[in-house]
Amino acid sequence: MDTFAEVMAWLKNHRPFGIKPGLERVEHLLEALGHPERRLLSVHIGGTNGKGSTLTYVQSILQASGFRVGTFTSPYIIQFEERISVNGTPIPQEDFISAARAVAPHAASLEKTEWGPPTEFEILTVIANWYFAKIAVPDIVLWEVGLGGRLDSTNVIQPILSAITNVGKDHMHILGSEITDIAKEKAGIIKPAVPVITASRDSEASAVIRACAREMHAPYYAFHEHFELIDGSMDEDGGTFSVGTPFHRYKDLRVFLRGEHQLENGALAVMIADYLRVYRSFPIDEQSLAEGLANAYWPGRLEKMQKSPLVLMDGAHNPEGVERLARYLAEVYPDRTLHILTAFTVEKDPSTMFAPLLSLHPESFIMTTFSHPRATDPAQVSLDAEVFYDWKNGYRELTRRASANDVILFAGSLYFISEVRRNFLGE
Repeated sequence: MDTFAEVMAWLKNHRPFGIKPGLERVEHLLEALGHPERRLLSVHIGGTNGKGSTLTYVQSILQASGFRVGTFTSPYIIQFEERISVNGTPIPQEDFISAARAVAPHAASLEKTEWGPPTEFEILTVIANWYFAKIAVPDIVLWEVGLGGRLDSTNVIQPILSAITNVGKDHMHILGSEITDIAKEKAGIIKPAVPVITASRDSEASAVIRACAREMHAPYYAFHEHFELIDGSMDEDGGTFSVGTPFHRYKDLRVFLRGEHQLENGALAVMIADYLRVYRSFPIDEQSLAEGLANAYWPGRLEKMQKSPLVLMDGAHNPEGVERLARYLAEVYPDRTLHILTAFTVEKDPSTMFAPLLSLHPESFIMTTFSHPRATDPAQVSLDAEVFYDWKNGYRELTRRASANDVILFAGSLYFISEVRRNFLGE
């Protein structure tokens, strides 16, 4: 493989292998590469919603404090390489090629084993470990769980801290239908004696996480038990809040990610940063923490793309995410006419997922599709919605209907939001 296009073609050839929960293939690859993951100082962040936002807050706080921060996230919004980044800069293509060359022969050898060939996500996880350890050498790496936790390929890392944002009903075809089953999978990232911080508010899920932490002898910090959000207030473009941790109180913090849930994500990020400050001697002062939160930017999450009519994009793709989105719209734009254009993947239940948005009585509700093998055919969905197979035509229709004071909302799969966003920005 001599070009980036060849590497992408190689990765795409592994996409049909889909999602294969299990760590054996990744562990084999890392062992063959000399265990690069053991050279990294890592924080592992899982949960149903808010993983990416929380990671972004922590990354921004650490960068403001002078650290070189590696991140592994999914899916991508702007460009594929952003999934593996350092200080927000995606892996250079020449380094991606070098990492792929190092991994490729070992990936090929797996095809002859009982485990079979690795998936695209597994290869990316290994490439990230190799790149961070061999080339980028960041001070710390923040890893976002891809799916679940226990059997997610990122669970091969050896973190100094784990975090679980929350637990909700998503990917139930893989993780289980009950909240306790899903919580067990999420809690699978908890390692022996490695502290875990959680913002879970569901009592059943929290009990599972607490029990797992106890079993692993892992110090446990929970939202409303050990740290708290104080005096939070939200406006159209973000929010202001204070956070109390067991170690300090941080006052009058500001974030510019929209929605009340971003205040909770911010509080979790503050707790993570404060733990690193106190127990790992990271020199994070109040000014750097506040600056980091205020500078955090995460595209595709209640992102404002246009003012008149107002165009918002949000990757709300599960019931909890859609409920939070609906709450934001009801609180911030209660008197505006709403037009919705949405697309999602085949494993979603639209009748359950979109109930909170439909309760807002939108003037328009259009279902569409996008370029992804798991995208749902909107005509096959038993929901009272207009269907446009080309989302651009659906958007043109909404711009024709909407007045200057209306709200046009793109919502659904992050793959869909990525495609729409690139088109909006001409990328």
